Amino acid sequence: MPQHFNPCSATDNSFLSAQGSSNVCRFHSSLSTCGRFTGHEAKVELLAVDHLGHYAVSCDMEGLAIIWNLVYQFRVDEPLTGLA
Repeated sequence: MPQHFNPCSATDNSFLSAQGSSNVCRFHSSLSTCGRFTGHEAKVELLAVDHLGHYAVSCDMEGLAIIWNLVYQFRVDEPLTGLA
């Protein structure tokens, strides 16, 4: 079954969407890119942001989950594996 939508999530001022194996963050007001998060080798299938908009988690098809700090734009810790 083909997938027609990319995983996405939003904060109060930005929109985060999966594009293949990376995540792109854009500002609501201008749609300019405010960050690109890479680290997955497989396609990202799930993307979620915490209620404050400080952290996101992305999970790929191979069961790898990465937690991202959206404020300072870095991977929080080593990826979590075996989540498939």
